[in-house]
Amino acid sequence: MQSTKLTIFANLFLAPAKLFVIPEKLLVIPEKFFVIPAKAGIQLLILTFICSLTLSTTYAQTDPAPETKTEEATVEDTKPQEPDKKQAAKDISSTQLIADAKHREGVWLDTSQVEWLAFYKVTESKENKGVLLMIHASEKPQRWPAVLELLRRHLPLFGWETFALAIPAERLQENTTAETLTAAIDYLHQQGKFNLVFLSDNRLLHPAAQHLLPQIKPNPNDPKTIDGPLQALVLLNIQAQYPLTQELLEASFASSELPVLDVFFNPPFVTQEQDQRLHKTTAARKKLTHYRQHTFSYPEENTLDENQQFWISTVRGFLDKEAKGSELK
Repeated sequence: MQSTKLTIFANLFLAPAKLFVIPEKLLVIPEKFFVIPAKAGIQLLILTFICSLTLSTTYAQTDPAPETKTEEATVEDTKPQEPDKKQAAKDISSTQLIADAKHREGVWLDTSQVEWLAFYKVTESKENKGVLLMIHASEKPQRWPAVLELLRRHLPLFGWETFALAIPAERLQENTTAETLTAAIDYLHQQGKFNLVFLSDNRLLHPAAQHLLPQIKPNPNDPKTIDGPLQALVLLNIQAQYPLTQELLEASFASSELPVLDVFFNPPFVTQEQDQRLHKTTAARKKLTHYRQHTFSYPEENTLDENQQFWISTVRGFLDKEAKGSELK
């Protein structure tokens, strides 16, 4: 009874402050203070005095130093750190490619800016025809398109190795494309792979062409091939929000001997039909002797394990006809 009454009173008395919790055992008040109405005013005064003494003792025993130290440590710990740009870019690149790629396929390309993660899938047939170097400008959230994954995964079954990588779109203004392509080609050359075909989405075509086309020269020993870092080009128009202008197309179709497979995907919007016509007329005006344009239905993600799709066979047929190499230097 005594304990219950004391608890109720103490809670009512201390409720506005809500700063301290006083154990009941610290206050031992005779029961008579709660049961003699005539002395209620004196009882209240005495009880208030006892509570004040108890609170003063409790507060005096509290050491504020740990709270100060904790606050200082918290401020120091949350102080903004200078971002590691190279590590941040590496982390982005680590997640933007194929999620189910095996560990043995991962290759880190070191450039002056960052390290890019690429995936190199070697041939799974007796014949090694060459390497398809695939590059994609990825938006946020980072994602590797299914149309590229189908090629990356299945072309090695037919003798074409694949080397796939993506560059975050926000890094395209830093000369990243040229450095990344140089690092990728150097790596493949170190592996003894010289018969290369380049595949690019439409957003990366122009910066890539600016870097690669000046290196292409006619081959006097074999007119059917060209002397340079690539033997053919596959253009995927998968980023409709970045259509290629006539000026960019003319600069990218500057090598008349370079075979080009120009790919569009349904649905055929009006703007896409206009883009297709612009691509064809530009290729004709630039006198591309090996230019082909195709339109496909965009493959579904649930078809990634199908290696006999028309999309794969069309690309493979183009590679075999225009860029097949019987021997790599």
